[in-house]
Order: sequence, then structure tokens, then C-alpha cells
Amino acid sequence: MKDMARFLIMCADGVVRRQAEEFAVHYYFEYLVKEFGNSKKVPYSIEQIQKAYNYALFIEALKKNGLGVVPFFLGNINDKTEENVKNAFQNFGTLKVLDLYEDLDKLLFGELKDIFDKFGLIKL
Repeated sequence: MKDMARFLIMCADGVVRRQAEEFAVHYYFEYLVKEFGNSKKVPYSIEQIQKAYNYALFIEALKKNGLGVVPFFLGNINDKTEENVKNAFQNFGTLKVLDLYEDLDKLLFGELKDIFDKFGLIKL
């Protein structure tokens, strides 16, 4: 799940990443069912796989992989790059990060609320 989260963060925009996440988690579970022979032999439920992916997405988004998206795209820019191309790279990377953090916000107030409750508020 960690590899899939990292790959999707770096390689897909928000729309494609969200569609791929839904497909990939279900596909992974179906593959496990096929390998184990039936769903009763699979050691994980689809819900557990989804939760594992959500944790992986959360962790990868907070590491350099999530925060590094904009610099990654800006790293392809040099002094000879036209201004409109520079702006397009910056906009694409920024939108990817915005979509990613919107999804993290949903997770932290939804399925991963226990993490937010434990670590989200710091009292001084």
C-alpha cells in the first residue's frame, strides 16, 4: 500500500489518483481472493486493505513525497523555459498537493479521526 500511495501521489493528479485508489484497492483484494482460492482464506478484509492504504497515503503525503510534488515539477524548469510553461508546471504541482491535502483532511475527520484526536491538538 505504501508503494501504491507513493506512486499515485507522484504520478497522478487528484482526479486520476482518486479513481485509481478505488480501483486498485478492489483489484488487490480480488487478486488475493484468486491467489488464496476463496475470500474466506484471505487474511485481510477489503476494509482492512482500504485502511492500510489510507494510513499509507497519510504517511506518504506528509513525507517529502507529498510535499515534494511542487519542487519536483519546478525542478524541470530552467532559465530557458517559457513563462507560460513555468506557470503550468507550478499550477499542476500545486493542484496535486491541494487535492492530496483535501483528501487527508477528509481522512483526519473521518476514518483516521483517532490520529487527529491523539496528535492533532497541541495545548500550550
